[in-house]
Amino acid sequence: MPELTPQSTPPPVPPVTPGEEDAQSDLRRVLELLWFVEFFLELAYSRLPDPPDAEAMGTGEIPESLTFSLRGSIECARTDHIDPLDDLLRQAVAETPGSLVRDWQKRQRKGRR
Repeated sequence: MPELTPQSTPPPVPPVTPGEEDAQSDLRRVLELLWFVEFFLELAYSRLPDPPDAEAMGTGEIPESLTFSLRGSIECARTDHIDPLDDLLRQAVAETPGSLVRDWQKRQRKGRR
């Protein structure tokens, strides 16, 4: 079998299977559920005023209040988990066989340099 060269025909773009279509649909639903999680995290956060001595709590000078701890947990949940998950799921539902082939072709071209 001949080796692929830059002039070779690109690989065919496979059709989307019913299972893939269903999986992307499920991921869209997860995105909707994630929106609800974000909504309720924001609601909980808005009920917690920033403690006046938050800076001293953050540096460990005084013990944390429950409000300070809860706000911190919500901020971490959003920044470390919700936002990256949202990005990952959006990318997954936007993928197509054609975009995956194009991405593969770009990586192949970079490897030849």
